Amino acid sequence: ETESAGSILSKWQDVATSAREWRLYTDGTGAPTFLLQDESAAASIGRADTTALTTATWTLLVATYDGSRALTGINLYKDGALVDDTNVTTGTYVAMENTSKEVELGSMTSTGPADAQLWDGQIGLVALVARELSIDDVWAMKALVNAYFDLAL
Repeated sequence: ETESAGSILSKWQDVATSAREWRLYTDGTGAPTFLLQDESAAASIGRADTTALTTATWTLLVATYDGSRALTGINLYKDGALVDDTNVTTGTYVAMENTSKEVELGSMTSTGPADAQLWDGQIGLVALVARELSIDDVWAMKALVNAYFDLAL
């Protein structure tokens, strides 16, 4: 069984006056995606994994962006392994806007409840940091999560 579409962490307002910046979510197949939006250029860049998350299974997802304005600056890790194997793009991306939209955990602001993509599951830990994490940082985070939650990711 796999997860369905759901927003994990977002700074994304998908309504008439869009204020979309970035989203970490699972698509309709349950596959994780990290997407960055440039509202002024109506463009986006992102990376996705084509493999769906499995329900009732703890997973450590880490999404990073180095600020380069390029697809190559985006990474998506699952349980410490780089898994982004698909580009997700539209238009010519320049940069995200710095909006006043608040960060949301487990949802995104949308036109209605049917579009909110509420997360239907458990979230054990969320961290948002102001720098790109290296693979060494991701592995250290994985070790800490394994130790704290008594897991073997």
